[in-house]
Amino acid sequence: MRSGNWGKEPFDLRLTVLRLIRTLPGILAVTLAGTILFGGGYILKNTVLRGERSYGVVNTFLVEYADENFAVNLKYINESSWNLWMQSDVLRELVSEHLDDAHRELAAKDIGSMLKVTVPSDLRVAQIMAVSGDPGEAEALLAAVSAALTEDFPKVMKDVRSISLTDREEAVELRPDVRPLRACILAAVMSTFFAVLCFLIRELTYEKIWLPTGLTDRYGLKSLGRMGTVEFENNLKYFFQNKQRIGVCFESNPSKKDKKASKESDRQEWEALQKDLTASRGASDYQFLPVPDILADPSGAEALRGADGVLLVVRSGEDTRHLEYILDYLRGQDVQVTAAFLWREDSWLVRNYYRFGKGME
Repeated sequence: MRSGNWGKEPFDLRLTVLRLIRTLPGILAVTLAGTILFGGGYILKNTVLRGERSYGVVNTFLVEYADENFAVNLKYINESSWNLWMQSDVLRELVSEHLDDAHRELAAKDIGSMLKVTVPSDLRVAQIMAVSGDPGEAEALLAAVSAALTEDFPKVMKDVRSISLTDREEAVELRPDVRPLRACILAAVMSTFFAVLCFLIRELTYEKIWLPTGLTDRYGLKSLGRMGTVEFENNLKYFFQNKQRIGVCFESNPSKKDKKASKESDRQEWEALQKDLTASRGASDYQFLPVPDILADPSGAEALRGADGVLLVVRSGEDTRHLEYILDYLRGQDVQVTAAFLWREDSWLVRNYYRFGKGME
């Protein structure tokens, strides 16, 4: 057995893309779960569970400035100034004077947090909205603010000639801007991104054997090829010519937590492996000797050394670190691996990998 390259394999974009396609059902499941969890949660939070209801009422005011060229001379009230003035103590005093008897308690509240001013494109127009959990309270507060602006504000602001109320609306319930489709699309995109990211991290962190060529290119093992093909049959005859007793080294249960279950697993795995081996043409000429647990059975290495040849069975998707550990052990036990093959390989993955590879060359 010649020495192979046991360093980290370079990134294989073709294999990664095919593996990603192969795991699409899992990615789609994560996407669906994320869409239901986050998109549905967002919709539920802003509809059924949105808590206390709020009501708002909007009045529109027209401001006449003393200077007709107010926009040129920058002597106008912008949106930030309006909102600052709504939170001032001066406004609180003016508003409290215009509150009706039924809503006098509003003077003790934080009036500024209940008012919001927006200035559209016309700098002379200001829209003030009062927000409260009680529609009557919102209307009463905005009525007092309107009276304070139209009657008292021009007296304290010399650049303002007058303020008039141009439009008055009734209190309406304020509903959050819930967009279910956008929320679900965003949740689906984020869930898909998370699933693909986790897949890439797993693929780059845990190296596994997916292709028969990995046995030869990386570990210097003679590969029999894909089971059931003419290549497998010819390589089996060539590599094991003049050999009758072949020791088959495989491991069915690497964890080995339950010895009783492990023995049963060994038996079942060997029956399945033997069935696959004997199904290949020409395999009936050989006597296969199972060695299912080379690392735990001290007599396993001795049995392999006594065989005419050693066939190493590597499961598709097996961790490369575990395989390297087995190869190190076999080398230390002076066991020469005659050939190896990838068992239960993903035929779709292998077939498309080499098909697209030929097109890229």
